[in-house]
Amino acid sequence: MSRIPDQRLPPDDSVPAGGVVAPTGAASPGGGAAPAGRVTEWLDDFRGRRTSAGGPGADVPCGDCVACCRSAYFIHVGPDEHEARRAIPAGLLVAAPGLPPGHHVIGFDRAGRCPLLSDSGCTIYDARPATCRDFDCRVFAATAVVPSEPAKVELRRRTERWAFDVSAPADRDRLAAMRAAARFLEAHPECFDPPLDLNSTQLALAALHVHDLFLERDETRDPAEAVSRVRDRLRS
Repeated sequence: MSRIPDQRLPPDDSVPAGGVVAPTGAASPGGGAAPAGRVTEWLDDFRGRRTSAGGPGADVPCGDCVACCRSAYFIHVGPDEHEARRAIPAGLLVAAPGLPPGHHVIGFDRAGRCPLLSDSGCTIYDARPATCRDFDCRVFAATAVVPSEPAKVELRRRTERWAFDVSAPADRDRLAAMRAAARFLEAHPECFDPPLDLNSTQLALAALHVHDLFLERDETRDPAEAVSRVRDRLRS
């Protein structure tokens, strides 16, 4: 299968031939580098563990980090998430805009904090919704998408610490493809129908979904054809 190029692929030294790489190339001032694992292993694990695929959810070495819980995310709760619904106070569930009846979201306070977060952590952790179980902030490091929204400063600092192992050629190729896909999607909102102004999380997840189309360069491909192929993949 022919692949879609990104005319603005990173310079060769942006994904080094060995060792580790973080999205900024350096750890953030908030702490040292945090090992994110091999790119290919993380990608397989990310796909296989998602609850939508029948998995238990992401296995993220969070430690005591709760940045995602303080980043102004609306948390979707599906109609079949009975355990989560039993644990969540009914007053926190709001009908999800644009979705069928039975779908709800949990909001956040003025500081962007989830109302179910206490000083000691998530108060319903064992029954948390699938949205929380599947969240893995390493997707930002993998795609080099910066969560730049004002409410996500803490999350951005955390993602800057992730360092992927790219010692194997397959890991370097996958990482470069994911980052190329993110840049292509950002530059071509017409890949979406209708065209979308994606937030950082949507962009990173969409790049992950289409990145295999960017595994090989093809400088001769018509950009319009590239957009068409990406659009088709996004619909799948």
